This record gives sequence, C-alpha cells and structure tokens, in this order.
Amino acid sequence: MEENKLKFSRRQFMGLLGTAVAGTAMMGMVGCSGGGSEKKGDGKAASGDKAADSITYSLTADPRALDPAYFDDGESAVVCCNIYEGLYGFAEKNAEVKPLLATELPEISDDGLIYTIKLREGVKFHDGTDFNADAVKTSIERLLEPNRNSDQPYASFVFGEEAANSGVKTVEAVDATTVKITMRAANTSFLKNLAMALASPIVSPKAIEAASAGSAITTPCGTGPYKFVDWTKSASVTLEANEDYWDKDNAPKTKNIIFKIIAEGNTRITSLLNGECDII
Repeated sequence: MEENKLKFSRRQFMGLLGTAVAGTAMMGMVGCSGGGSEKKGDGKAASGDKAADSITYSLTADPRALDPAYFDDGESAVVCCNIYEGLYGFAEKNAEVKPLLATELPEISDDGLIYTIKLREGVKFHDGTDFNADAVKTSIERLLEPNRNSDQPYASFVFGEEAANSGVKTVEAVDATTVKITMRAANTSFLKNLAMALASPIVSPKAIEAASAGSAITTPCGTGPYKFVDWTKSASVTLEANEDYWDKDNAPKTKNIIFKIIAEGNTRITSLLNGECDII
C-alpha cells in the first residue's frame, strides 16, 4: 500500500474508532483502529488486514488539562475520551442514553428524586484500582459543594447548586455494585447530563487522592480503552492500549495514539504530507 493511502481525514478517523461513545456534539470517542494494514520494519504499514501500531493525530494546542473535571475544550476532550468513561454514554446511531460503566439504565423513584444505579463488576482502573461504588462516589463528590471549585466548568451544570435547590444532594455507595444518588429536585435532564463525555467521567480514586486538595489530578487514570503514557507540553501526548479493557467487543485495535501539538495550519499540512501525522 502506498504511504499516502495511509493518511486519514478527521472524519475518516472517527469512522475507524474501535469503540465509539457519543459525548457532546463536538466529540464522542474512545479507542481507535489503524488503517487496516500490517506494520513493516520501518514503522509504516504494508498490505494485510492487521491494524497499524500507531496513529498520530494533530492537536492545534495543548490540552487545558487531562483531568475531566477541569476542562471544557475540544483538544482536552479528544485525548480524555480515550482515557475515561462515565456511567452512561450516548448510542452511536440514535444518541439515546446507554449504559457504560453501569449495567443498565437507572431505577428512578416515582418522585424523580432517587436514582439507583447498578455497576459493572470486574472493571479496573488503569492503576489496578477496582472500579466500584466507592470510586463512583469519590468521583461525583469532588464535583459537589463544598468540594468543587471555580476551575471545574461542568460541575454546577451537571450536579446543581444548593442555593438553587437543584442537582445532587447526596451520593451513597449502597454496596460494591450499587450507587444511590438523591436529588434536591427532580430533573429530567440529569440522566442525559450524566451521559455527556465531558461532564462526569469516573476517575481513579487513587489518582484523586494523590493530587493536591482542590487541584487537577497529575496522572490521568480512568477505565477507558487507552492508558496515559506521557504528556510533553507543547509537543505531544502519548496513550497506549489498555490490554485489560473490560469491553472486549470494542477493545482498542491500535497499540498507540500519539497526539502531536501543531498549532500552525501549514505546518500541520506539511506534517501530513511528510508522513509525520495521520490525521490533521
């Protein structure tokens, strides 16, 4: 296969994702596959039906953060939607809410105030920590008052405010696989808000604990199909496939994703033509 046939547009890249989770209208993805080819010794793909080892994707700027509680920009989202997952997501074809780390849609009380959520068993964070109800409680409570701070842009939108008598009042780990969320007032949008890829991903409690109080985590760690490897500011972010990913039907098909920071448009085009990027 000729080298120029290995280049993808961003639209084609979305179609090659090994696991698609619709998040916001701007971006919804986790996982990706290569160009349907086998690697040669020089790192380029040769004819065959195996995925390439790496895909290089250009970003126009550094991510603002790699902690999903601390960003609302597209560049951060492109990276983090591969690392983290939420309890729910949106279906690819009809954008209906579907379970991700939850096993089914929540049981909602008749008054709309109590959401009982059953969780998947056997899922682990990238650092080996068990995913369970306590982990969900930790991730949500950091976004509730008085724990949240002004650098968390989606916290009040998704989880509400006491002064407005809106959003989440309490989160309870009923048992290892059951979470109960009690609302201050009924909110028909809450489930869809939980499904937003940028709004409520679940983060390793160990990573949260390791961060300074009120600060973004320093080692990104979720349950998603790709694991964080390295972030060299103004240069690149590198992720590697999570070989223990729980969703075997949608396991990552490409070993590495490399996000190169290339701010200038002409430089991105040159990088594509020179074979230094697959997607610009």
